[in-house]
Amino acid sequence: MIYGMTDDEIVEAMQNMASTIETLEAQLALATRFEIAEDIAVEQRGKDRWCVSAFGGTVVDRDLQRHYEPMPSSRTEEFIAATRFSLAEAFDIAQRFDKL
Repeated sequence: MIYGMTDDEIVEAMQNMASTIETLEAQLALATRFEIAEDIAVEQRGKDRWCVSAFGGTVVDRDLQRHYEPMPSSRTEEFIAATRFSLAEAFDIAQRFDKL
């Protein structure tokens, strides 16, 4: 017995937690935008690519510099490389930008 629970109760509780985690992961996978602050968000820009949007039509690069985001047909490879990230890197950049 741990914390007043039988082994069967512990196993059932762990199975319930695992099911809840799976449900949350499935819901999270559907998200295309995460609000970091009032004017800062992490937004999906293609499969497994994310940007940090700030104050409307601008995006943030790795050096925390803002750039106006051109229309899709006008975006260069250099612009995309500088402003598109993995989800984890985008969250890191957004949080650092928010602290400025």
